[in-house]
Amino acid sequence: MIRQFSFCGRELSGDTTGNDGTWGDVGGRARKRFGQHFLTDPRILGRIADALRIAPGDSVVEIGPGRGALTEPLLDRVGPNGHVVAVEVDRDLSALLRERYAGRPEFTLVEGDVLKTEFTPYVASPFLLIGNIPYNITTPILFRALEPPRAERMVFLIQREVADRLAAAPASEDYGALTVNLQALATVETVFTVPAGAFNPPPKVESAVIRLVPRAEPLIARDEEEAFRPLVQGLFSYRRKQMLRALRSVRGMSAADAGAALERAQIVATDRPEVLAPADFARLLRVLRESCRGTTGQGGACGDRRGRARDRRGRAQQQSASPVVLSRPVFPFYFELKAQESTSSSSAMSTDRRATPGPA
Repeated sequence: MIRQFSFCGRELSGDTTGNDGTWGDVGGRARKRFGQHFLTDPRILGRIADALRIAPGDSVVEIGPGRGALTEPLLDRVGPNGHVVAVEVDRDLSALLRERYAGRPEFTLVEGDVLKTEFTPYVASPFLLIGNIPYNITTPILFRALEPPRAERMVFLIQREVADRLAAAPASEDYGALTVNLQALATVETVFTVPAGAFNPPPKVESAVIRLVPRAEPLIARDEEEAFRPLVQGLFSYRRKQMLRALRSVRGMSAADAGAALERAQIVATDRPEVLAPADFARLLRVLRESCRGTTGQGGACGDRRGRARDRRGRAQQQSASPVVLSRPVFPFYFELKAQESTSSSSAMSTDRRATPGPA
């Protein structure tokens, strides 16, 4: 019996009585609100599954299975002793999957939003992760996937422009804050590209399959991520300026303090952020954090200039009895990515369709 779960507030039934084996119109139309594009080419689907390097008996989590076009080759590769957990947000497609894989004990369906779904209740480590993720929420899904416990390997079908940025090298045009933040946690490679004509309906952009392998020893620790991301994003807002000026502007430091921090981090003061490797940013973060230890307030190397400005505005509003809510985006570099995506397409892909909604 197929195992089924729901995060949508309703009971899921495995009853397939009267199933005539047809999918009907609901499973054949791409939904614009979910940015759905169907990929059914068996050759391409096989290459995507092979990119994950699955061995018989492996456990695989699939994001957005749609009508099961990629699910089928995944089940073939894990075999009867393996396990495929499919996370699908579209209720109609979930119903089709329940019918299609009823009686397959190696298949588990989880109906819900992948950004709100924990994998551990359904699959034990080690596991693999694969999916065709919506282009308009690519960044949150990628970094959600890199939260512990992490998959051993991950394969995603994403917009080619974004893939180029994720796998970019320092000093290249595509290298940026998103690159650094991701490569600090995982190695990234582009496996192959997929033309727009392979989808129905065809999107306005090309796609690419990428493979991520989490680093055994990430460049930044879990408790450093919250400080690392805004630091990198801030410095890349001065990507073509010298590091001495960039660091002074972002952290509000004096020239002497900024120069000393860069020297301790083994960074040349005249270098530009766009030429630094992820490891350079990680060393700089640790130098800045060490300089803050034992100090009070938010002066010097502690805190960023924008954060201090927010604090001052907050205190002023509190003194005037006006309520204020201060917040920092969870993924500050996401807005850089969104700006580029919106110039080409906010459409999402699917290995049969894409069924995770974009942000409200």
